[in-house]
Amino acid sequence: MSVSSVATETPQTEEQQPSPSGEERFDWLDLWYPLAPVCDLDLHVPHGKTVLGLSIVDWYDRGAGEWRVFDDACPHRLASLFEVRIDDRGRLQCVYHGWCFDGAGTYKFIP
Repeated sequence: MSVSSVATETPQTEEQQPSPSGEERFDWLDLWYPLAPVCDLDLHVPHGKTVLGLSIVDWYDRGAGEWRVFDDACPHRLASLFEVRIDDRGRLQCVYHGWCFDGAGTYKFIP
């Protein structure tokens, strides 16, 4: 079983720019972090978590056979994806308006 994620590019801020002395500053968001042992995760429900102050949801993408990690916000109305469900085709479905997303974060169904 493989694990992958969908990540957004972190915009550079002043803090991420090299310091005047030429030293690079450490970027905490530019790393991978363990969320949970895969054996402890339920394949049939999404799991909401907070990592470094960021709300995320991890879920098993049956279509790709991989775990995915998304920001915990539906792009439609920014509703939390923590209380989403996995539809009968294995897509992540927002409970607010029913939008369905595949493992790449692309919406595949809008009711």
